[in-house]
Amino acid sequence: MTDGIVYVEQGTCGHHVRACLALTVRLAGPNRLLRIIVDIHRSHGDLLASIGHELQHAVEVLSDPPVTDTRSIYFFFDRIGQIGQDRFETNAAIQAGLDVLAEWRASTR
Repeated sequence: MTDGIVYVEQGTCGHHVRACLALTVRLAGPNRLLRIIVDIHRSHGDLLASIGHELQHAVEVLSDPPVTDTRSIYFFFDRIGQIGQDRFETNAAIQAGLDVLAEWRASTR
């Protein structure tokens, strides 16, 4: 159980990535709101893998209750997955994306 709601929407992230978890957290009553942005102009499998990858990032954020605003989400990822200025990555998210892609490929055979 979590206190989060995650929206997935079409858009552009920047940094030459195809999808991203926006580094913002909004509070709506007892809920934390997160946004995943995806470029939908890709193959179906790549799109699904990207959404799975970013949903893992959302799970990571929502597993840490003190992450309640833009500052705390930035420092959260700085602590667990910094790979460059304003770019973050975690092994769990990479694996989630690969798992979703493998499952999709297996289902299309």
